[in-house]
Amino acid sequence: MRKLIYLLALGILFSCSKETVVNPPSSAILTLPLKDETCNTGIVVSSTRSTVTFNWKQANSTVGYELVIKNLITNEVITYKTPTLSLSVELNRNTPYSWYVNSLNSIAQVAKSEVWKFYNSGEAITNYSPYPAEIISPKMDEVFAVGTGNVNLTWAGLDVDKDIVSYDIYFGTATTPPLFKTNTLSEGGVLQVPVTAKTTYYWKVITKDKQGNRSDSGLFKFSVN
Repeated sequence: MRKLIYLLALGILFSCSKETVVNPPSSAILTLPLKDETCNTGIVVSSTRSTVTFNWKQANSTVGYELVIKNLITNEVITYKTPTLSLSVELNRNTPYSWYVNSLNSIAQVAKSEVWKFYNSGEAITNYSPYPAEIISPKMDEVFAVGTGNVNLTWAGLDVDKDIVSYDIYFGTATTPPLFKTNTLSEGGVLQVPVTAKTTYYWKVITKDKQGNRSDSGLFKFSVN
């Protein structure tokens, strides 16, 4: 009888217990550096380096954040973990960057913020290189269905000085694709290319401005079944 009562008590205890619910984190809202702007607020460290402060707003259900910064010239990515809503990082001057923040909760769930770009300015620069073109489609490693005969290459250009004059499109089946179209002035950033089945294609966009500055989007690839 005592054993039966003990087992019943255990059953009641466990039936009344509740599992701890951990809510997924929300995305942080970025505030500084401003989106698509030349950053003039950094603290100068040397002729080539300055300290830039990154700020964002509190996200719900978080225990910390990851600040992810990418050098858009070298494609180097650096990541910092922090429990705070602000972090100062030493960066190269006269260099474009992108950045975003991952919100983290107690069970390692992640919510990614928007991705913003800024230009970390330096001394005696009156003209800035354009940002590397943002590849919109096809996405990296996207696969198209059998029967696809044409694909639209789509990108978006951005320049602090707003003086982009043209784009060079490199496209082909080699990992170092040849120049496919030069000095295209497509305002929408769209170029249709012919494709064939069972083939992998590589492409990139070179952005050019009035001062002769150039930027490279980096290499992307897609395939057709």
